[in-house]
Amino acid sequence: MKRSDKERLKKIVATWESLKAEMHKRGITPELLLEDEFSQWAVTTPLYNIGEQVYQLSPAFKASYPEQPWNMVAGLRLQMLLGFWAPPTPTFLYFLGEVLLDYLVAFMALGTAEFFARPFKNRMVGVAVGTFMAGFLRFMCSFLSGVLVWGNLNEGLSAWTYSLVYNGSYMLPETLLTMVAAVLLCRVAPQIFDRQHAKA
Repeated sequence: MKRSDKERLKKIVATWESLKAEMHKRGITPELLLEDEFSQWAVTTPLYNIGEQVYQLSPAFKASYPEQPWNMVAGLRLQMLLGFWAPPTPTFLYFLGEVLLDYLVAFMALGTAEFFARPFKNRMVGVAVGTFMAGFLRFMCSFLSGVLVWGNLNEGLSAWTYSLVYNGSYMLPETLLTMVAAVLLCRVAPQIFDRQHAKA
């Protein structure tokens, strides 16, 4: 039997109030949550249930209250169960887009480093360019995912700007550090790159 939005809201509020009461009763603090596995289980289970109830609310109801973080709360389910966030629009197409752009294609792109390194006769230049381009392709996957799948998660900024700033803030330093590390490794242990250099 399908529950109405009103029933789901009551369930959400009741679960939240019960969780707060139990945390107070058992003296569960943020510090304790970091250390005690039972406390973590006691808190995450109700939060998972709340996320499930929010996920099941009708799109029309959620659209009536756009100021509420419905997608973030609903995403708790997959975050706690599988380790990744659910896309804001819960359809197969958006879910597929997340899996492809944020995981499969993004990390497969790292394997293209050798392809970009081959045209360069200078081994270290090839390693630097290949590493940078692989990191850039991974960034582009996450950037497109931020625009096409996640949309605007920050009020006041366009999806393009938010995705560029968010993904660039950690991927650009990561790519540059990886590039520097790869070049240093090429200088110290060039034999690691012999196969790539031979193909060039």
